[in-house]
Amino acid sequence: MASASAPTASGSPGPSGRALDLAVAGVLGIATAWAFAAIGSHGFINYDDSLYLTQNAMTQRGLSAETVRWAFLTTHAANWHPLTWLSIMADVELFGMDARGHHRMSLAFHVVNTLLFYWLTLRMTGARWASAFAAALFGWHPLRVEAVAWFAQRKDLLSMLFALLALLAYERYARRPRWSAMLAVALALA
Repeated sequence: MASASAPTASGSPGPSGRALDLAVAGVLGIATAWAFAAIGSHGFINYDDSLYLTQNAMTQRGLSAETVRWAFLTTHAANWHPLTWLSIMADVELFGMDARGHHRMSLAFHVVNTLLFYWLTLRMTGARWASAFAAALFGWHPLRVEAVAWFAQRKDLLSMLFALLALLAYERYARRPRWSAMLAVALALA
């Protein structure tokens, strides 16, 4: 990653590399949120949302000792994904059954994933603009609509979040091997 940018066309130094990286990340985050902003006004759908929330008595109860235990023991909806269940229950605690809040939380996860993707590719390549382009493709590609707009696909957003965190931790380990960095990889994968 560059520590300072090259002089501008006028010969004066441009903003520091770190400031430019943050500005690029800000533009990516805002543009990604804007691209998917319409989902905040949509309701739940009658496909799998009923299995995950609208007809699921456990998730509708929010977070409690009983529902957390259920999240770790159930294979409801043909999956064992306790973090997905916990995420949904946390949404219920925050937003109740208002679909807008649940969808906006999915969008927030996607924006974070887009920014992590940018940071990962920037750290791995040092190529700011190529990393920004790749992150824009990741964040704005139509194939991401399903994961963001379909509430039952929260599992996709969460698995991407932890995959990117694991890759970032491994990139850190590869640059400077330490047991703490490898422990971060293991925790993100777990």
